Amino acid sequence: MFFKSALKFAAVVSFAATTTVANTAHAGWFNTSNIYQFGVANSAGGAQTGSWNHIEMYQDGWGNTGIAAQDGNGNATVIGQSGYGHQADTAQTGNCNISGIAQFGGYNSATAEQVGDCNAQAVIQMGYGHSSNTTQVGTGNVSVIVQY
Repeated sequence: MFFKSALKFAAVVSFAATTTVANTAHAGWFNTSNIYQFGVANSAGGAQTGSWNHIEMYQDGWGNTGIAAQDGNGNATVIGQSGYGHQADTAQTGNCNISGIAQFGGYNSATAEQVGDCNAQAVIQMGYGHSSNTTQVGTGNVSVIVQY
């Protein structure tokens, strides 16, 4: 949860400190989708179904891509990327899932998928050319990947 709060704080501070246009999208009842982008040629997408879902996305730099999809309720996804050429992809089905990706440097790729209840994932990649792929099916799983 600290990671998500820190990323949200960084996104809000960056948004307030710059005059660059930021894209913000909101989904229906009890859903939240915030997308902040700074730089050049960044792309982002998000999809939500159900209730109590959250998608927070922050991208700074150029050529970064972030994709998030959720189905069910109680899910939360955070993608934060700083640098260039990053690819982040998350997909969640069920409820009580948490997923977070933060990438710094360049040309890092991360995929995090979850199916089931009460899973948690975190991927942090720093440097250049790292790749990670995680998949969780079931309940009560925890996965952390840190590459430097």
